[in-house]
Amino acid sequence: RNSGYATFAGAVVPRNNGSIIGIYTVFGNTKQIFIRDTTDVIFTNKRCGEREGNQISIRELRDNYENGINVIPAGTYLKGVVISDYTQGNIQNQNIVVQDGDAGIVCRFGSVPNTPLGTEVRVNLTGLSMSEFNGLLQVSNIPLGNLVIIGPGTLPQPKVLKINQLESNAHESTLIKIVDAEFKGGTTYGTQGVTIEDNSGSV
Repeated sequence: RNSGYATFAGAVVPRNNGSIIGIYTVFGNTKQIFIRDTTDVIFTNKRCGEREGNQISIRELRDNYENGINVIPAGTYLKGVVISDYTQGNIQNQNIVVQDGDAGIVCRFGSVPNTPLGTEVRVNLTGLSMSEFNGLLQVSNIPLGNLVIIGPGTLPQPKVLKINQLESNAHESTLIKIVDAEFKGGTTYGTQGVTIEDNSGSV
């Protein structure tokens, strides 16, 4: 039983496996465990059914797609850090963008994952497929149960690029930094058709 007024009500529920201490209570016919504090919840082991498997890098996933392999083998998972921020409302709420090294990919879930920026995650990809949505590569229809929160991760450093270097999709779904840039075409972020320009081009 968790109160919406608890000091830890906004904390992310762990998705790993472990032990939990709580006070066993009953309310009517409902059996409950009353959590005292999140330090009593020690879920540091891998989830049941996910203790075996083959990790695949996001770079290898993307290379496979380029080579015509879009169905992901059984037992495969990726690990990476969430570089998108759902709290700002500027990304489709069923999507997270995960980066591993210098490669990233959009993971689209069947329901809203609400996974914070900077979280290290493990995503079970067994039997799923990759496809492009309006040209953007993503892994689609991921069950929310396939997402395991590992804990706070380390955000990758943005790649410093010129705009004309963005023509390569090697940088797709990764953090980038454009220096000496200017906005053109609007006075607010919500204005349609705003571009960013540097001395090499616009985007």
